Amino acid sequence: MNDTSHAESLAADLFRMVMQAKERGIAVDRGFRNHALESPRLSITYLFLPRAELLKVSAFPPALRRFVRRMNALVCLEAKKDNGRRTTLGIHLLWATDAPLAEVCGPEAVQEELVLPGVAAYTEQVRGLLRADIARAAKTDA
Repeated sequence: MNDTSHAESLAADLFRMVMQAKERGIAVDRGFRNHALESPRLSITYLFLPRAELLKVSAFPPALRRFVRRMNALVCLEAKKDNGRRTTLGIHLLWATDAPLAEVCGPEAVQEELVLPGVAAYTEQVRGLLRADIARAAKTDA
């Protein structure tokens, strides 16, 4: 998958999450979470947060603060240990918009406002995790 098709796919996924939350009656402009993946070793959660809430997060990287807008979509990757504890592997800012989420008109609008450094960092981290998991599985099978 090339960078353009990956951005289109991610934008479509983020837009779908917003639409599904609206359909469930969630006030999307207040923010919400979407638990996208829950496996024995990994959890991926998308966070849709208003600017005021996001800027309260003390661990939010200062270099990314310039990208923050009225509404923001982040992805949080967490490793799950055998004892049930979770370790944050990464938090990436994927999308930032000044439009209220309830008014976002389509995936194309989302794609235009993707935060490309965040998308690239997320993509690279997921690729690395998958490579490590494949290597771990190959060792187990050998």
